[in-house]
Amino acid sequence: MNLYYKSLRRNKVQTGVTSAQEMGYLEDESISTYLHQVEQRRLYDEKLKMLDTSCRDVLAMFFNKISMKEIARKLGTSEQYAKKKKFNCKSKLIDLIRQDAKYEELIN
Repeated sequence: MNLYYKSLRRNKVQTGVTSAQEMGYLEDESISTYLHQVEQRRLYDEKLKMLDTSCRDVLAMFFNKISMKEIARKLGTSEQYAKKKKFNCKSKLIDLIRQDAKYEELIN
């Protein structure tokens, strides 16, 4: 957007109603995008709560960029088991999300 205004200033073109309308459109798009992201997050949170505590803990550590080695240490398991647990938990979460009717609305 800044490049647009620089171009107008350089060419000494006045911004008027048209640019105000464009800005309103951009704000509407931003709001729409934000609301869409909020709905996606709600669905994610809702389905995450359906997982057992150990899955939620493993995924939380993974999403917080804790290494698999550290996750395994905290679980008291091998790194290979921790990777398998994370994979299974993530797959279950994805399945729960995809089975929800809201999912189809949110991806379109």
